Amino acid sequence: MLISNDIELSAAKVESPRFYLFGDFQIDTIEERLYRNGEKVIINRRTFQVLRLLVERAGQIITKQEFFDTVWADTFVQDNSLTVTMTTLRKILGDDYKQPKFIENLPRKGYRFIGEVKTLGDEPPIAQVEEKSIIAPAADVGEKTIFRNRNFLFGISAACLLILLFVLGFNYFGFSPLRANSANALKIESIAVLPFENQNPETEYLSDGLTESVINNLSGLSNLRVISRNSVFQYKNKPTDSMTIGRELNVGAVLTGRFVQRGDDLMIKAELTDLRDNKQIWGRQYNRQTSDAFALQQEIARDISDALRSKLSGEEKMRLAKSETDSPEAFQFYLKGRYQWNKRTGESFRKAVDFFNQAIEKDPAYALPYVGLANCYLSVNYKYVITREERVAMVKAAANKALEIDPKLGGEVHAVLAINSHFNEWDWANADREYKLAVELSPNYATAHHWYAEFLATEGRFDESFAEYQRALEIDPLSLAVKTDLGLNYYYACQFDRAIEYLKKLKESDPNYMRTYINLAMVYKKKGMFEEAIAEDDRAYTMIDGSDLQMLAARKTALENAFKTAGAKGYWQKVIDLESNLQSGKPSPVTLAKLYSEFGERDKAFELLEKGYSERSGLLVWLKVSPEFDNLRSDPRFTDLMRRVGLPQ
Repeated sequence: MLISNDIELSAAKVESPRFYLFGDFQIDTIEERLYRNGEKVIINRRTFQVLRLLVERAGQIITKQEFFDTVWADTFVQDNSLTVTMTTLRKILGDDYKQPKFIENLPRKGYRFIGEVKTLGDEPPIAQVEEKSIIAPAADVGEKTIFRNRNFLFGISAACLLILLFVLGFNYFGFSPLRANSANALKIESIAVLPFENQNPETEYLSDGLTESVINNLSGLSNLRVISRNSVFQYKNKPTDSMTIGRELNVGAVLTGRFVQRGDDLMIKAELTDLRDNKQIWGRQYNRQTSDAFALQQEIARDISDALRSKLSGEEKMRLAKSETDSPEAFQFYLKGRYQWNKRTGESFRKAVDFFNQAIEKDPAYALPYVGLANCYLSVNYKYVITREERVAMVKAAANKALEIDPKLGGEVHAVLAINSHFNEWDWANADREYKLAVELSPNYATAHHWYAEFLATEGRFDESFAEYQRALEIDPLSLAVKTDLGLNYYYACQFDRAIEYLKKLKESDPNYMRTYINLAMVYKKKGMFEEAIAEDDRAYTMIDGSDLQMLAARKTALENAFKTAGAKGYWQKVIDLESNLQSGKPSPVTLAKLYSEFGERDKAFELLEKGYSERSGLLVWLKVSPEFDNLRSDPRFTDLMRRVGLPQ
């Protein structure tokens, strides 16, 4: 396809006029030169081609993709390359992007040339002045001067020739002194793999899946911090340059790529940029069949590792060379399952289960789809279809099947087994073992650090918990889920003022995340700041369901009046009334027990806690550290309940 594009472009060159005039400028499309008032202007080839395309299509909007496909069709282009080229071009033309006279920027659409353009024949209308010779002839040249100059030039030429032979010779035998120096200087210890750019929504599952697979492969390398999928995918389809991303994610290198699929042909152009000097240190174009997608993501990961000069252990080399499946269809179904899983909705989880099962049908010995099933069974609400015990068994069966197929799987499967043991089975010792194994096997798996941080908090091990939260944020710095849960961790550690300060700053940085408001309201309630709590809860409820604003306004007014009339008692009573009268989504017994504990009805609180225990509610793992239960801690019934749940005393 690239060849046919080149043919079409060449044909366009022949048929279009050779000379164009605009303002004080003239371009020669054959010689690819730009003149200003007859004097040649220095301009590189790519910048000239961008200018030519703009001028030839003056008055028309040209999209970013059209520039990429026409000007950069034969090479990889980083997403910000066009922006940099346009900035350079404006400087050459003396154009102002705020008040343009030549190049107009149309956000999210492209660029348009707005200057008046005249086309001419094959003869230039203006006398063209060539650049002055770099070496001017001497004013008085005698034989001695000529001889000296000849000797000088001969010496320079000989030296250059020797250097050229030296470099070519060393390169021929596999050693480059320039490359060696670069390798010594290059010590990149962190990387962000950005989502491969793809203009076709129908193949988005494949481009996203390959990106995630490359991330996962690199995450298994020691001494390399790899930013998690969650953070890098927040830049998807956003026009942000690599340097900005590097600063925000605090990494040393960024991998960018473009993905194109035409029929069974697959093309990925990838480029690795060293952010210390914003220079490309590696780039390659891969042309494969779609059936080779699995091997492709491994090949890209190996090439990046080589570019970063990573010294791979024998086990790491085996892992990157390992073939998880020989079935291209199974790999495709697995990527479709991951694509649905990452949407994180009830319906997408169910679709993911279907795709993972189809992958297993194609290759029953493919371990990763079983891990995907285990994740889905943890997340999908099956309580109206199967019992809790059946659900727990499904999670364990899928995860253990994956380990049976591949005992050396990474930390994701162990994290699934850990959280299942923690919240569903209350097997604290096994959960601790599995979490430790998860973070050891996959130190770049942010979710394992996040879940382990929660586990440590439920046991009251807050120093260790905060350390795990810090590790999770180093890998997943943009995760609002991790950030808001860190704020909640301050709450469980009874650092209420710190929690308020942190969550308020988080709310300012991103005012559209519901859980921040919910967590902040919890802290305000514990501090007795009920007016503030009512306001935060109201904002959260509006985000959950803004369709009935009248009902939400009535709820807020009822709580405000209850607090004004009867203080904290009135507030808690009104909350209990409102929550108990919900027609759907009724709170769990443990959640209601918290309300009755705060209200001061201890017996009712214990009655509800026992009901939660009989249902094996996962919320009971927070018994030891939930401040809402402080009114119950002196009661022997509370100590006995903690013992039965398995919590350390």
